[in-house]
Amino acid sequence: MNKNIHIIWKVFLILAIVCSLLTCIKFLESDNKNYGEGSSHIAFVLDVSKSMNVWDIAWISRLKAAKEKIYNIVSTHRWYSFALSIFAWESLRVLPFTTDISLYATFLNSIDSNNISVQGTEIDIALSDAIENFSYDMTGSIIILTDGDENNILISSEIKKKLQEKDLKVIVIWVGTIDWWYIPTGDIFAPYKIYNGELVIASLNISGLKKLTQSIGWEYYSIQEDISLWIHKSEIDSENISRFFYLSFLFYIFYLWSLWYSLYFKRSI
Repeated sequence: MNKNIHIIWKVFLILAIVCSLLTCIKFLESDNKNYGEGSSHIAFVLDVSKSMNVWDIAWISRLKAAKEKIYNIVSTHRWYSFALSIFAWESLRVLPFTTDISLYATFLNSIDSNNISVQGTEIDIALSDAIENFSYDMTGSIIILTDGDENNILISSEIKKKLQEKDLKVIVIWVGTIDWWYIPTGDIFAPYKIYNGELVIASLNISGLKKLTQSIGWEYYSIQEDISLWIHKSEIDSENISRFFYLSFLFYIFYLWSLWYSLYFKRSI
């Protein structure tokens, strides 16, 4: 028994030392890590259809609110890599993945509803195009900012399969506070779009957008909601450091207890 106790406290001491060393190593790694490299990838997919020009969010247009949302996320997650695509009835990749926030902001500011001539809202096409930003070894998320669609929103099985194969998370942010309104023209003399002598109404299928996200397992937010969807790399590092620290502390306790027991046992003999 006495011999076994001697072995046990030595084992606990070795484990405590190993965990202490790992704590130090993890701390140094987290302190020197360049978060621009090897970070997660987020591809923003921005709806630029005419209905995004509606002014119903704090006296600004939906498009401007969406661009501000994107910039806020990008500027507060600088260790990520970001791409940008825009879509209406067709899709256009504006910027591949980059960690240059200034460059990203420049391209983002230049976006308006005239960048794509074919109007409508085709999320399926936009998703297909956004997926192409991700190479085979990339992981990350696709964030779609849209005010919805006039028709039923369908995602093809091929798109779902690609998302699953690449393990990409999809997040939908609904941009708007109302589900219909007149489409602005930007002309002070004819402020709203007219067709055959009548004002054109953008009637959107918001319920369909919610049902789509629920049925596929995507995450859905409104433009007013704060999004805290990503664990910061610094938080992951902190968790690892804490884990090894507590393990080393626990092993030191066991070591002291077994050492005391060994000495006490020897003295009692």
